[in-house]
Amino acid sequence: MNCKNCGIEIETNTKFCGKCGKEVVVEADATPKKKTKGTYKLIKATSLVPYFVVGVISMIGFNLARGNTPSLAVELAKSAKESMTLPYRINETVVISDITAEKNAVRTHYIISGINISGSEKDLLRNASLVENCNKDSVQWKKILNQGVDMEYSYTVKDTDQNFLISITKADCLQ
Repeated sequence: MNCKNCGIEIETNTKFCGKCGKEVVVEADATPKKKTKGTYKLIKATSLVPYFVVGVISMIGFNLARGNTPSLAVELAKSAKESMTLPYRINETVVISDITAEKNAVRTHYIISGINISGSEKDLLRNASLVENCNKDSVQWKKILNQGVDMEYSYTVKDTDQNFLISITKADCLQ
């Protein structure tokens, strides 16, 4: 069980959080969560965001000069940021902190709370990102990738030194 105020893991029968001192309210239907549920929430939340971001990005159209990929990345990132209030909380585990333009990419920055990310979770996130960007129904993503703008997903795990980056390129979708 976790403290609703600070998120630290606490014992089931605890009355007050040892970290923040808040009273722990036990819900009648509270059941112990498996560790994998947090990873599932993370993957589910981060796999839904690209649909939102691409919808916003596609609204600005592709009227920019096709040969100027950095300008396109800047416009796409700017448009996506203007369409949402940042930081944008997806759920209790995942927050989008920023959307930036890199040299030839649009990078979505995530902050993850309460989950340690191991190699297997990184692989799951990468695979989920590939599916979201490369499946046959991802027409708008493919248009962006085909114009030389990569999609990048930066993950920072709060209160740890864990950081990692997932990049999706046009070549990734050809495999």
